Amino acid sequence: MVVRTIPKLCLLLLCAVLAACPMGSQDDDDSSADPLRCGDSWSSVPVDGRFVFVDELADPGGDGTMEAPLQSLTEGLALARTNQAGYVLVYDGSYAASAAQPTFSLGPGDDDLVIVGCGPETVVRGGDPQLPVFEIAGDVGGVELRNLAIADGRRAVVIRDGAGSAAPIGLDGVEVRDSRRLAISVDDVGTRAILRDVTVGVVDADDDGALGYGIHVADAAVVTMQTVTVDEATRAGVVIDGTGFGINGLTVTNTRAPAGLLGRGVQLQNNANGAWSGGGAEGNADAGVFLYRTGPVELSGLVLSDTALSDVEGAPGVQSGAGLVATSDLFVDPGNPVEARPLDLTGCTFSDNGRLGALVEGLGTEVTADGNVFEGNFIPDEETFPVADTLYFQRGATVEVTAGDPAEELPEELEQTVYRQELPLDTPD
Repeated sequence: MVVRTIPKLCLLLLCAVLAACPMGSQDDDDSSADPLRCGDSWSSVPVDGRFVFVDELADPGGDGTMEAPLQSLTEGLALARTNQAGYVLVYDGSYAASAAQPTFSLGPGDDDLVIVGCGPETVVRGGDPQLPVFEIAGDVGGVELRNLAIADGRRAVVIRDGAGSAAPIGLDGVEVRDSRRLAISVDDVGTRAILRDVTVGVVDADDDGALGYGIHVADAAVVTMQTVTVDEATRAGVVIDGTGFGINGLTVTNTRAPAGLLGRGVQLQNNANGAWSGGGAEGNADAGVFLYRTGPVELSGLVLSDTALSDVEGAPGVQSGAGLVATSDLFVDPGNPVEARPLDLTGCTFSDNGRLGALVEGLGTEVTADGNVFEGNFIPDEETFPVADTLYFQRGATVEVTAGDPAEELPEELEQTVYRQELPLDTPD
């Protein structure tokens, strides 16, 4: 069977496919009846599905067909459930949840439901700025949000409680703007999500100064990221705690450091493990990427640059600002086997960072480096540091490099102070 896409169909063919769509005509100047109004944003939607249309410009009393869309996303989701529609197609415009149902909640019974917007011109908001805009939770799989913007939420998108265990929850072509506390949170055992072509912009800390992360992954949830950008989060752009990940193309920039502390691009911690290739971290503070007691991690093809200086708490007058820091936080031999924390660095560039390009430390930290470049990183004391620009290791870490990859062990008198902090995770209110 040949599956066509909506932008290639004429109105008559599309109406013939949709069982509920009347064959009546519309005036040429009625934009709500134009099947091409969303262009390629709907090109991934197959014709052989069941649809509900939503358009804020539609006349009241619509029935959810293309010729008579509903006006609100709340109505669209309700009708999709009633009619067992697979797609809710949302035109450009602003769509807010109601005060009575302030969060768009998707859960058991919503399997494989796909909400598709017209791109960033389709803006979805919650009905209460203290609550998430979308919450996807429980025994539900295959739900997708595509080609839309999500704005002004506190924990704007929450995926939790095992959602996606049977089929991952997907965010594809989604922008999350002007969030508070967290932009995207994925947590709980069994929860699985795929973030593809996702942009997160501006995340403020909560009213009590807590968090402000762009993406938060914890409690054994598993996330795959493909072409994801996080800009202007607070304290950390991405935090992954104690779980597996797969990343292809993640870029984190300009994380804000309130009161001069932190502002890390990405923090992987507490046995987080996986591979990250492509992208990097630029213009963050304290560390572009910080690894704290991680499991096996592979970083390849990253650009870690322009990390600004940040004060080190508990060490007056000391500042940090490295492209990469990895620590096991273990410096005294415990007398039993030390857990290995391998880190593979391949083809990464460390440039123009405020203090060091890269620093690894601690017993069990085992680094393999191949084809990395260090250039323009500031050195604390060029007269006493043995090499002007290199991968430094200290306090029990081991480094194995290929010919041409620089690395230098720091003697005790030149050891660098590291702000060894496990970042706090989100907790229920």
